[in-house]
Amino acid sequence: LLFAMLSIAALRAARERQSLAVTMRAEAESANGAREAEALLRLLFEHAGQGISVFDKHLNLRAWNALSLEYTGADPSQARVGMPLREVMVKLAHRGLFGTVDADAEADRRLAEVAKGLPAVMRQVRLDGRHIEIRRSPLPDGGVLMFQADITEREASLAALAEQQGKLALVMERTEQGFWYIDNDLCTTDANPAMCRMLGH
Repeated sequence: LLFAMLSIAALRAARERQSLAVTMRAEAESANGAREAEALLRLLFEHAGQGISVFDKHLNLRAWNALSLEYTGADPSQARVGMPLREVMVKLAHRGLFGTVDADAEADRRLAEVAKGLPAVMRQVRLDGRHIEIRRSPLPDGGVLMFQADITEREASLAALAEQQGKLALVMERTEQGFWYIDNDLCTTDANPAMCRMLGH
């Protein structure tokens, strides 16, 4: 009877060891998966082609990538987890990023806008002449996610297009040739002054 009891206890212990080994293997695989996912997320974060910064519900910096510091003009040596957004804004204001303003008052004004928790799109011209677009999105936990993108080339293209359109409009206004624009429904959409004179309108 004693031998039978010892055999049963040994079998139970073996099953528990086997169950524990399976559990430990599953936990190790889960931990490896989490580490791989975190590494992949960090890789995407750093190579997204945009500046990304994350602030918690208290508007303290939680995560950022190198482009976010470059595009906002923040000093990389001063960036740290827990850094208040207000401190970032005051430093940027002191560097002249927001023009000639009272740094504290401007930081408070901008912070009040962020605290409203509404999405926003802003454009700023950096001191080096680059145009940066900043998109702000609220997070479900009350934090804020910010994306920064360099749109200098896009702005230059838009300015060139506007200049071309301005020149074309000037030529159309002053030419003696008549231009009459009609859409697919045979409705007039535009006519230059020369055409209006020709039509008697």
